[in-house]
Amino acid sequence: MTKNTKNTVPAAAPSRLGLDYTPQGRAVDRMSYGVAPRVKAGRHQTAHMIMARRLENFEVGDVAPLAGPPTCRRHDVLLPRDAPDHCWTPRGLCDHFEAQALPDQTDLVGVLTLRCSHRDPRPVFWESAREFLKTRIVNERQLPVVMALHVPSIAARDLAPHIHALISLRRLPGPDFSVFDADLKGPDAKQILLDLWDGWCSNGPHRRAGHEERA
Repeated sequence: MTKNTKNTVPAAAPSRLGLDYTPQGRAVDRMSYGVAPRVKAGRHQTAHMIMARRLENFEVGDVAPLAGPPTCRRHDVLLPRDAPDHCWTPRGLCDHFEAQALPDQTDLVGVLTLRCSHRDPRPVFWESAREFLKTRIVNERQLPVVMALHVPSIAARDLAPHIHALISLRRLPGPDFSVFDADLKGPDAKQILLDLWDGWCSNGPHRRAGHEERA
């Protein structure tokens, strides 16, 4: 007999069902942000499904989300200093997050997308974004982040290269998840992140290739 557990992973991730989060604020070419909830457009979601949708951007067959290795161009898991070791993979982090989910929890993952131009060197963009996320989100807010790099031009799509930063919205100050980050759940979250990113990119050694000054 198979024993049901609280953190059982669903059989498959959503496919071509529209956005799994609600974009926030005005359209901005260089970034977007929104919160992926537990229920979206009538379908039940898990952290596994939301992250797998960005990490597994090639067909992986009819398998559970995060059951295999990521297929995106590049990925990384950024953790607060005192996070437990088993969170050092996307699946391990999602297992831990869902195992400690609240019964009435509505907000799961913040979906931050940072974009660069086709001509920008991607290693520079990746390292700048990674350092930004590690400093401003992981270290300062104690929020785990999973990064996924997409290069749509490889698949003959005329879209800019971009990094998805999947932010667990509960702080992880030690072995257990704690409070939610009110800023990144709130109505001004996108503007907060945009100001942080623009400030980071305009600041000398962290300046991202192709990020233009604005008057």
